[in-house]
Amino acid sequence: IRNKFFSSVAHSVFIKALFVVLLQVLFGLLGWGGLGLIISMVLALLVGNQQLINVFFKNRIINYRMIFNFSLKNYKNEKKRYINFPKYSMFSNLLNTISVQLPILFLTAFFSSSISGFFLLTYRVLNLPMALLGNAIGDAFVQRASEIKDDRDQLRQITWSLYRTLLLIGIVPVSVLFYFGEDLFAFVFGESWKMSGSFASVLSFWTLSVFICSPISNILFVKEKQQQGLIFQVAVFISRLVLFLLAVSMQFTAMDTVIYFGILGALLFFGLIVFLLVKIGVKLHKVLLYTLIIIMLGQFPIYLLSLWI
Repeated sequence: IRNKFFSSVAHSVFIKALFVVLLQVLFGLLGWGGLGLIISMVLALLVGNQQLINVFFKNRIINYRMIFNFSLKNYKNEKKRYINFPKYSMFSNLLNTISVQLPILFLTAFFSSSISGFFLLTYRVLNLPMALLGNAIGDAFVQRASEIKDDRDQLRQITWSLYRTLLLIGIVPVSVLFYFGEDLFAFVFGESWKMSGSFASVLSFWTLSVFICSPISNILFVKEKQQQGLIFQVAVFISRLVLFLLAVSMQFTAMDTVIYFGILGALLFFGLIVFLLVKIGVKLHKVLLYTLIIIMLGQFPIYLLSLWI
């Protein structure tokens, strides 16, 4: 990323995501179970990272001068400056991983493995564009934002521009998913997977908020505010845990649980987006008004189409 090999990074991410899905389906058909999942992940990492390894050696991305001019004093200064990266990011990533697994564990324990299977397929399908596009955009944004992090005006401009672009890219497919999710999943995966399509419909706007938030949240790392990222992950984890406990105590249906999960997620991630944009100088009313207009314009023709069909 520092050397601006964005196409190589994007290609690597795409290959890994594609190979994971294809190999997991293949090994699933062969009946390899958990071993197949492990093997597919290892093979996807090996194949996906091969291009990055080739780029590394071809362009000799090693700063030998830095190695040979090593200074213990400089090391201590850098260690003191960047200590927050591992200190906060490690726990933040751990909480994020647990939060991602919570709905699968909950749906399996309190409903059935088939319900969790429907949800898992939905999550995989919705997460694919985020893995392919969101991560690549995020890497490019981090590199550019790092160069101008002390220029508040430029940072505000590129972040606001990125937000508008991502919202425009995402609103139409999300609207289609919202109104036609069940039919789309039934057409692609078969009638037996309609439930996954229903889940996709109610999770569509959560997906949009995560898609936009994923690149923009890198501002926290650029501005060295990892502790705020940790606070957000704590809030996500606690709120999801409370939601699932309420779902058990109030005897929610599986669909009700997923609906509230989607609403909660959309509010949390959109809230973080708004917080970050306002923090760098974008006016709150500007963010809210633009978002509302684009959502209405993106939704309206798809809504009319749904009535016609």
